[in-house]
Amino acid sequence: MFSHIAPISRVVAPLLAAAVFSLGAPDSAEASYRTLGRALGNIIQSPLDLVLSPIVAALGLNRNIRDIDDTRGVRIAYFVPGYFWMTGVQIGASVMRGITGGLELIPGLILLPFPESDLDPLFDPVENSAGLVEWENGVMDVKFGINYQGAAY
Repeated sequence: MFSHIAPISRVVAPLLAAAVFSLGAPDSAEASYRTLGRALGNIIQSPLDLVLSPIVAALGLNRNIRDIDDTRGVRIAYFVPGYFWMTGVQIGASVMRGITGGLELIPGLILLPFPESDLDPLFDPVENSAGLVEWENGVMDVKFGINYQGAAY
């Protein structure tokens, strides 16, 4: 009944075990884990970006409306369509974050044993934009609620 699971688990289980054990490796080995940490962080945190898209869009739109030099009527007329547009952009960018995390996962596992070897980020806005929650640690940075449109909160 579950015969199709066994071949998959024979491949996936050793890769996951290697990833888990290598993340706990001592610093003296100097193995690079940044690409793998970024990939896992993007995969795990992209759903949080998706859920927070309406909030991030509202905060970014509020900031943008205060910064433009248009009349009050233009600002009011811009708000509703601008909100839906910015929410859509946020949703699309959070999906792209998850996809790029998946694309960086295998290279992250391959580059793990090689010191000083890292893949450049495939999706730079995650690195360059502000997030509602940001916490840098030694393994996987926590950053979600990212404003992909660049306006600081």
